[in-house]
Amino acid sequence: MIGDDAATVVATFWSLMESNDFRSVGAVLSDDFVLDWPQSGERIRGRNNFAAMNEAYPAHGRWHFTVNAIIGTVTTRSAMSRSRMAPAWTGRYRSSRSAKG
Repeated sequence: MIGDDAATVVATFWSLMESNDFRSVGAVLSDDFVLDWPQSGERIRGRNNFAAMNEAYPAHGRWHFTVNAIIGTVTTRSAMSRSRMAPAWTGRYRSSRSAKG
């Protein structure tokens, strides 16, 4: 089971993305997951749409990701990563887990 530590969630996200099994990434996405790409104005809502978008993306071969950094704390239960995708995409992924009551 994936722990509540946000940095662990982010690391698991990138590991699953590297597998190119984009349906498996849903294991670390929240029920109300929304991906915003402000540069293009695109918004992807939900795990299934995220997976479908990645599966349909016109990549040439397998995707490969290099995670340059994951910064997070257990106290704030949030984390951010900086990564590169082959051949030339740089992006960020944030995870926030609300404290359990």
